[in-house]
Amino acid sequence: MTQRRRLLFAAVICAIAFLALADAAEDAGDAHRIWGLDRSVQRFVQSEQGPTLGRFMEGASLLGSGRLLVPFALLWTLLIWRRDPRWALFVPFAGGAALILEGATKWSVARPRPNLEGYGFPSGHVLASVVIFGAVVAYLWRQHRSRNWRWGATSVAVFLVIAVAYSRLYLNAHWLTDVLGSIVGGMAYLLFALTWLEALGTPPQSQRSR
Repeated sequence: MTQRRRLLFAAVICAIAFLALADAAEDAGDAHRIWGLDRSVQRFVQSEQGPTLGRFMEGASLLGSGRLLVPFALLWTLLIWRRDPRWALFVPFAGGAALILEGATKWSVARPRPNLEGYGFPSGHVLASVVIFGAVVAYLWRQHRSRNWRWGATSVAVFLVIAVAYSRLYLNAHWLTDVLGSIVGGMAYLLFALTWLEALGTPPQSQRSR
């Protein structure tokens, strides 16, 4: 199986999972019919409240906000523009387009947040984190560095996404299924985008590294 087909297969699996969770979230759009698992997880997370942990969670949530991700994406573009303009533009454009997916899905599903402040499926913080950090990791894997270095970068990205996801539960901004939907939805979107980028040809940097 070619690299492009593997990406496409994984993207389809994630997309199916996302659509299933979106359908379930739409059925639970009434705040009185939220899934039992969502309520159980929310009660557990909320029982861990504390001032020190609260400050940490606010900081973790900031990692998935536009206040940090937008400057991060712009800095990324500046850093690698001369090395690979296509990948330099891919990260910010992928993140920006993810906002359209988030907004359209929230409007379509119309599921209230736990705090009832607007719609919650999917979590924009988590979805944007998956797309932007995932895109950076995908680029770094193409640089043919050592296996330890590549897996280290992947571990950091996974940790950041988990931290953002948990913070959104802790801050009572989302249900568990909102967060899970954001993860698989973000992965589906990113993998489809990477499939498209793969179809354009091998990045110049990868060609020079071979």
